[in-house]
Amino acid sequence: MRLILSLDLAKQSESAEFLTLDTQYMLQHLTNESDSLAQLLYRSFKDSLDDQGETLEEWQTEVTATMNNKYGEIITAFSFNLYHEELLIGTLITASFREVPLILYIAIHPDYQGQGLAKILLHCLIKQAQQVHSHQQLFLVVAANNVPAYKLYKKIGFTERGTNWDAIL
Repeated sequence: MRLILSLDLAKQSESAEFLTLDTQYMLQHLTNESDSLAQLLYRSFKDSLDDQGETLEEWQTEVTATMNNKYGEIITAFSFNLYHEELLIGTLITASFREVPLILYIAIHPDYQGQGLAKILLHCLIKQAQQVHSHQQLFLVVAANNVPAYKLYKKIGFTERGTNWDAIL
């Protein structure tokens, strides 16, 4: 089962805990590096709680479709790539789904997980969304069995909204 969560941007303090990246990391707005993104998503989700058995080829197809607006237009101002030196190690991709920002993917390369990098990506998104003032909420979907991700989202301020988009939007 997948749960839909939302974050009310107005309730987030702009002076909330600000996390910074070590100088060895570089954050950039999303660019269409389809092959690198597919490899990152494949490695990040393989053998994880979110693994649905996708092959690298299936991830390549998914990334191409996502970048071609499969779920809605990508919001580049709300989407980021994270690099360690020149290696893509993380991504957060947000699209306009039913006219609301939906975080499609948050992924950190397995070698870099557990360092708070996903939390930093989320905080960068929240800060950017608050500065732009174009939306009141952010949405994401999480697998109900992915307790670590669910706890992270709740700690940041996301609340559970249900499982049915039609009942929510």
